[in-house]
Amino acid sequence: MIYRNMIDLAVPSVDRVVKVGDTLADIREGRNARVWSIGVITGSNEMGLTEEEDRLLPVAEKVALKDAVRARMLEAGAHYVLDTISELPDCIDRINREQLR
Repeated sequence: MIYRNMIDLAVPSVDRVVKVGDTLADIREGRNARVWSIGVITGSNEMGLTEEEDRLLPVAEKVALKDAVRARMLEAGAHYVLDTISELPDCIDRINREQLR
């Protein structure tokens, strides 16, 4: 799917593509396509909580669950793992800076 989108959008290089997802399969898809792969924890399928469950979960349990999800995403090959999607613009800026080196 990533390559099809690259063709349709005339993206010349995998270096210019970021795959963002909330599952280990998303991360593996990005890595297999050799694009930047980013996992997002909060609200993710990997975390497995409804919005209500997330809101009611005690802080210590939430921290432990997020740490476990982060570890699984990194183990699956994520270049970056974000707590929330709101961190994505800064992460993309970081990737762009890395590419300039």
